[in-house]
Amino acid sequence: MSRSKFLQSLILAVYLGLSGCATMPQQFTLYNKEDRWQGHLDALHETLSADINGLHYSGFYIVSRGTAVTTTPDYLFGFPPFMNNMVDISMNSARATLVAPDGSRLNCSFLFEGQRMLGSCESPSGEKYQLVGGEERPEKK
Repeated sequence: MSRSKFLQSLILAVYLGLSGCATMPQQFTLYNKEDRWQGHLDALHETLSADINGLHYSGFYIVSRGTAVTTTPDYLFGFPPFMNNMVDISMNSARATLVAPDGSRLNCSFLFEGQRMLGSCESPSGEKYQLVGGEERPEKK
């Protein structure tokens, strides 16, 4: 194998390895008073899924975003007298809606930082769950 083919293969292998790590779903746990269930967040497709009481809930999430605008005087040219600067801001909070095949819904709000997540989910009937990701998961007793 020539040196250039070897380098191309090496670069491709590193790229595929890194992209595989970046797109792995993140696991989280949903807790209520008595039980806990597992769920997954897929950042690549911006989706969530969880299995609760034999039902598979799945859906999308939206990360909070905003725009900040600052106005500063333009002293150099004088026209226009003020310049606007816009900055896109991506927050660390998200909202999700999950639906099961029987039509049951689950609405979630959570914060995230790196591999950690913390939030809550609630069904329209009032069932509440705490959403926690990135923690050590002790075995259920």
